[in-house]
Amino acid sequence: AIEMALKNGLKDEDDYTRIQQLYALNKLTQQAAFFNKLKEEKFPDGKWTVSGELNKFISEKDEAKKMELWKEMSNKIDNDPNWSYLKSAKSYFLTTFLTEHRNKGDWAGLDQAVQKLGIGGGDLASFYNSTAWDLQEKNKDLNVAEKYATIATEWAKAQITNPTGNKPNSLSESQWKKSRESTYAMYADTYGMVEYKLGNYKKGLSYAEEAAITINKGNDASLNNTYALLSSKVNSPTKFVPMFEKWVKEGKATSAIKEILKEQFIKKNGEAGYQNYMAALERESLEKLIADLRKSMLDDVAPTFAVRDMS
Repeated sequence: AIEMALKNGLKDEDDYTRIQQLYALNKLTQQAAFFNKLKEEKFPDGKWTVSGELNKFISEKDEAKKMELWKEMSNKIDNDPNWSYLKSAKSYFLTTFLTEHRNKGDWAGLDQAVQKLGIGGGDLASFYNSTAWDLQEKNKDLNVAEKYATIATEWAKAQITNPTGNKPNSLSESQWKKSRESTYAMYADTYGMVEYKLGNYKKGLSYAEEAAITINKGNDASLNNTYALLSSKVNSPTKFVPMFEKWVKEGKATSAIKEILKEQFIKKNGEAGYQNYMAALERESLEKLIADLRKSMLDDVAPTFAVRDMS
C-alpha cells in the first residue's frame, strides 16, 4: 500500500497524511515523522493545524479564555475550508464549557451556562446522560442525576417518532430508526439505574423494560442488568426467575443477575443444590456459545503458501 501510494504521487495534504498514517501503522515511526514534517512545511496553513487548536480549546479550563478561543474557532468553522468539516460538531464543542461545572459539582453554574450558550439537542442530551450515569455510579447528587436523565430520556424518546435532524447518508430509513431507538434505550437504562439508586423501583422499571426487553429483546446483558435489579424489587419471582434463567442460558446475564437467582434459589430450596443448579444453567450457555462458533467457522481449503523464515 505504501509503495502504491508513493507511485501515485503526493499531490495534496491528504496524500501526505495518508502516507504518514501508513508508515505509522507499519510501526515505521521515523518515516512517518519525516512525511509529517514534509506535510507541515508544504502546507503551513493546512488541515493539520486544526487539531492543535482544537486540543488547546478543549483543554482550556478558564471560561473567559475558552470563550475567546471559541469565537476564533467558530469563525474559522464558518469561513475556513480547512475547518468546515466541523460545522456539525459546533454544538458538541459548546458542551465542553459545561465540563468544569460538572467536575466541580456546580449544577447551578452548569444550568446557567446551558441557558447562556443556548445549548440543546442531541449533544446536550448526551452530556446529560453521561453526567447522570456518572453520578449514579458514585451515588452522588442523585436528584440532579434524575433531573438530567429525565431531560435526556424525554429528548431521545421524542426523536424516535419525530427526529429533528437529517438522516445520515450512510444509513437507510430503518437503520436510522434503529439508531434512534438504540440511543433511547441507552438513556432509558441510565434513567432506570438512577431511579433504582433512589429507591423508585416502579418508576424506573417501565423505562428499563423498554430498553432491555422491547427494544433489545433481552440481548444486551448490561441493559438486562438494570431491568433485573428493578424487576426483582417490583415483580414476583414467578415472573422474573424464568426470564433470568433464560438469560444465563443464553449468555446474556451479569453477575448481579446470577446473585438474584442465587438469592431466590436459597430462599426456596436452601443452599444445598445451588452449585449444581447454576452449573446446569451455565453449561447451556457454554454449549450455545460453542454451537454459535461452529456456525461461524469456515470450511474452506487454505491456499498453498510458504514461509521464508520464522521472522
